[in-house]
Amino acid sequence: MIGGDIGTKESVPDFFELLKGYAFTASISLGNHDIYCNLARYHDSGAAEVEGKACFSHDDGVLKRVYLDSSDNAVGDKQIAWLARELSGANKAALFLHHPILEIDTPLERAGAALKDRHKLKTVLTRAGCEVTVFCGHYHMIDETCETNIRQFVTPAVSYQIVKQASRLRVDTKTFGYRILEIDGAEIKTEVILLTKNG
Repeated sequence: MIGGDIGTKESVPDFFELLKGYAFTASISLGNHDIYCNLARYHDSGAAEVEGKACFSHDDGVLKRVYLDSSDNAVGDKQIAWLARELSGANKAALFLHHPILEIDTPLERAGAALKDRHKLKTVLTRAGCEVTVFCGHYHMIDETCETNIRQFVTPAVSYQIVKQASRLRVDTKTFGYRILEIDGAEIKTEVILLTKNG
């Protein structure tokens, strides 16, 4: 699962060429540094559920996996309506998108980096009547929080981190990481791997 911010228009072809060298299939949620048309020609996520958006879902009968496109710094009413339909009747869902939905007390959020329509999205998730686990990034930090039926995991960036608790925005350029997910039926286990650059 690649959580967005693939790169500039010029770097996108090289990124997908690199992916071809690995024996796995990648699912991608677009981030605020991605443009749908730049990636759509290289990555097919299946039928376009919402025109012009890289959103899709998988249902194995136990866990509904839903992927949203927040590349406009918003999900938008059409994707939100589609999400509500996708969650109808689900018992447990895993939601993947670039931006966090639940609030995080951090200078980055106070600086205006939050998803524009997060409150609409949160309302849909709360009303869904199922357990929802959200996996996101965007803030370049580790965070875990719960609210009502929503549990949210924020994954560190593979480039650099932003200090979560600080009086102003501070960057940590020596730490990078990723998150491991193990999904067994409806059970989700997760672990963060952090690495440090030397020098």
